[in-house]
Amino acid sequence: MLPNPNFALGKDTTGNEPAGPKLTAVFMTLNQETPFTNFQQGEIYQYRATARQLNFQTAAQRNMVYSDVAGAYQNLLAARDKIRIYQERLLQDSNEVARLAQRSYEVGQSDITAALQAQQANIQVRSAYLDAINAYAGAVADLEKAVGLSASVNLVFDSASMQ
Repeated sequence: MLPNPNFALGKDTTGNEPAGPKLTAVFMTLNQETPFTNFQQGEIYQYRATARQLNFQTAAQRNMVYSDVAGAYQNLLAARDKIRIYQERLLQDSNEVARLAQRSYEVGQSDITAALQAQQANIQVRSAYLDAINAYAGAVADLEKAVGLSASVNLVFDSASMQ
């Protein structure tokens, strides 16, 4: 490390009170550290502490990335399982209940209120299925964001890949 010299030049005037003469002096100073007295030990320890702190911050960032990726992947799996449940059971069962309620009304075994309630429940199940698909798309986007993929990478959702 090269020394950093400081140079100062100036004039100083003082008066000797009460009856003394006025004194004026010109001064010049040059302050320069010499390598004989400063081995930069303070800076060395400071840089070592900074490097250690940066290593801790790097490890913390790495842990945050791992956590984000794991969380996004778990959300993706949960959304995929929810869609699978809708596809395998709920949609068919809801449709069948609505069909049977309509048929029951047609043959006179139930009133129109029961048939309308079954149809309304069927629509709600289908709406919840669409919400599950939307949640799956959001989970895919979150996973892509967590792993740093661009938006051009598409994970295609189809029922064949779900099984």
